[in-house]
Amino acid sequence: MQAELPAGLTLRRATNADSDSVKALVWQVLREYGMELDPAHADRGLDHIDTSFEGGGLWLVLDGDALVGTVGLVAVSDKICELTKMFLAPAARGKGLGRALLFAVLQEARTRGYRLMELETDTSLKEAVQLYRRHGFVQIEHPNTVQRCNMVMHLTLQ
Repeated sequence: MQAELPAGLTLRRATNADSDSVKALVWQVLREYGMELDPAHADRGLDHIDTSFEGGGLWLVLDGDALVGTVGLVAVSDKICELTKMFLAPAARGKGLGRALLFAVLQEARTRGYRLMELETDTSLKEAVQLYRRHGFVQIEHPNTVQRCNMVMHLTLQ
């Protein structure tokens, strides 16, 4: 996966060795928004990164050695994928990084032949919801599978 990142940042695929730092970032952001970590369901894949993002992967954004962002892609079916685990550290926000990660994961999904991208989010994540809407995602009436989320969105990939 390629992304046009702000100067000084790098993108690389995550491995099991990154589990602790990824969980720390995810927990930091969730706590900031008053949300709970869900190691038994929504966040269980963070203990097994190498095998949990089938049909895609989990990528890390690094500022030197510091983890400042994540984005994941996972297969739902052969034509449908899910955008998952898009988290940015507070200091990394407002610099175009979310947009760069979104564009990169959309390109990765198209390259893999997916026709539809889904995601689950929460309305309290206002910046993320605005980003998704600006780039064509629409809210759909579909039951969410992640308990801390209250919104499902999708985007048709061309």
